[in-house]
Amino acid sequence: KDFLITLSTPPKSRSFYYKDEKFTAQVTARDQDNHSVSNYQGTMQLTSSDNSLSSTYTFLTADSGQHSFSLSFSSGGKKTLTAKDTSYTSVEGQSAEFEIKEAKIKVFSTSGPVGTVAVTVEILDAQDEVISEDDSTTFTVTLSESTANNSTTCDAVTTAVTIKGGAATIYIKDQQ
Repeated sequence: KDFLITLSTPPKSRSFYYKDEKFTAQVTARDQDNHSVSNYQGTMQLTSSDNSLSSTYTFLTADSGQHSFSLSFSSGGKKTLTAKDTSYTSVEGQSAEFEIKEAKIKVFSTSGPVGTVAVTVEILDAQDEVISEDDSTTFTVTLSESTANNSTTCDAVTTAVTIKGGAATIYIKDQQ
């Protein structure tokens, strides 16, 4: 007997999760032939290799031997998860290694008195390098004018912008 731990796939183009990004770990109780044990009702403990996670769960009949956990991590690094039966400690399973990246947003622009301003948004890792494999993170923009006359417009206010190659450029137009 063991546990199979399957992680949800990160958004397309990424092989990692961001710090504080939610993802799912599904834990399945299995028999010696790697078949799901649908009547498993034991208690298991789910822990992470960096000791930042420790959760105990008792499987219910309705779980049919599988339970999903919603997870997020507040620190970066490579990690694994381990599920272990609390009564039969030889019954355990480990996830594949996965990575949590710490990231920050860098915003810079070229400015002009009236007209169009190009604003570039980059996603940077802990070493201030652009995370170029990110082609899937989306965001929208909230505009605030120093003089509230509704003269400023930007398509990113109503339509989500998708990062490509770790960056995206939006255009803000000011009519006054």
